[in-house]
Amino acid sequence: MRIWTALLVVTAVAVLAGCGGSSSGSSGSGSETVIASRQVESGLELTTADDQTLYTFTGDSCEGECADVWHPMVADGDVVAENDSGLDPDLVGTTERADGESQVTYDGKPLYSYSKEKPGEVTGAGSSFGGTWRVARANPFERETTTGVSCEPNCDY
Repeated sequence: MRIWTALLVVTAVAVLAGCGGSSSGSSGSGSETVIASRQVESGLELTTADDQTLYTFTGDSCEGECADVWHPMVADGDVVAENDSGLDPDLVGTTERADGESQVTYDGKPLYSYSKEKPGEVTGAGSSFGGTWRVARANPFERETTTGVSCEPNCDY
């Protein structure tokens, strides 16, 4: 009987240890914001978990009317790279926006989605709101022009 009691106690402790605990550095909120990717001919493009294309902006900031058109990817809990996405988890982060919200970044660049796109579309690249919008790339050395065509080897624009 003592063996069964000891086994029951060990099992209960193991189950409780796996539930509700948060790992070091975790917010413990249980929520996650996931950055994913899609493979294209020229490399990996960043997307939301729902395949919404993500963009970076070369302008100073995107607030107000700009943020109504270009939605900042706002962090909900921990920010992580999707498993098997090919993204470097060390490049995933956040930055504080002027409104106090945490915006998701990749390689230090804030990420946005274009409000007029459906998942899987890439139509927003171009210039507006005082800057240039580019598809966010997993490799910072893989740059594109605003037409979506690779600029290699002449990317020094």
